[in-house]
Amino acid sequence: REGSAVFDTSGNCPTGLVDPITEYDHSVGQSITGGYVYRGSVIADLRGYYVFGDFVTGTVLALPATSGTGSAADELLDTGLSISSFAVGNDDELYLLDYAAGGIHRVINAP
Repeated sequence: REGSAVFDTSGNCPTGLVDPITEYDHSVGQSITGGYVYRGSVIADLRGYYVFGDFVTGTVLALPATSGTGSAADELLDTGLSISSFAVGNDDELYLLDYAAGGIHRVINAP
């Protein structure tokens, strides 16, 4: 599957899968990189939001973790990085990993 769309034309796509709570088309991004629910203290307004990114565009997006299916995510940052993964530190702060340059970046600000 790609999001909620079935791409397995053989009829062997597993049943019982849970649809994602958000999706976007390729006009917004190309490759979702899963993230985490933010539980840190540096960005108080982001607490309880699921934060994720796009590998191709470098955007960081978020939506409340309690959102229902069909909810739209808000763009937080346009990093220009190749976001390959997210991590949570011992301090509960969020970090993102840049595949292209090999860097680890702490998320410290969101609009």
